[in-house]
Amino acid sequence: MPTATKTQLQYELDRTNQTTGLNMVFEKSRETGYILYTDETKTSQINCCLSFKEMLSTFQNLRRIFEYKNLKDSIFKKIQVDKQDFYYSQLSKLGTN
Repeated sequence: MPTATKTQLQYELDRTNQTTGLNMVFEKSRETGYILYTDETKTSQINCCLSFKEMLSTFQNLRRIFEYKNLKDSIFKKIQVDKQDFYYSQLSKLGTN
């Protein structure tokens, strides 16, 4: 893998991780292309078989989404509602037992 390619993807990933607060990592596989993981343990894949351009686009799009404040706020509200719904469902299951 050319150094410039890895450096450019790593730069974009570092910027994306900083913007989103995530700790994603990637690696290049000879057989399948680039693989994106949730963190450095590489136990959970986000996506695989991505080309260089797809990886670059993924990082840039994620960053743009989180830089757009209204959309970012909407995403966080949705996450909070989903968490509350989950806990309410768990509590209701406890009440029926």
